[in-house]
Amino acid sequence: MEVQELTVMLGSEQPERLATFYEEVLQLPRLSQYQDAVFRAGEANIRIIRHSRVAGRNLDPARVQLNLFVRDVREEAKRIERQGVSFVRRPEREEWGGVVATMEDPDGNYVQIIEEPRG
Repeated sequence: MEVQELTVMLGSEQPERLATFYEEVLQLPRLSQYQDAVFRAGEANIRIIRHSRVAGRNLDPARVQLNLFVRDVREEAKRIERQGVSFVRRPEREEWGGVVATMEDPDGNYVQIIEEPRG
């Protein structure tokens, strides 16, 4: 199989609220050519849709996590916290040398920001 594109779809009861988080808090670029809210994250897309079988918060947020690789986790975490987002896991160095922090989006999905080891 040769995959041409990767899009992660997030179903939500309140897609507008979720889209605001990804656009304004995380500051991901929104792709205007789509009817749904679609954001570019590295070389993949995140599409937020209204889904009739999704209601309320995610009851199992660790099952699927969005990992967003950034240059400086601690700086991004500070910027995001200033917007009222609290972290499930504060930035911390892993044994493999990278830094990881975990937050929840408004629907309770885990979003991790990850910094690769330097050097």
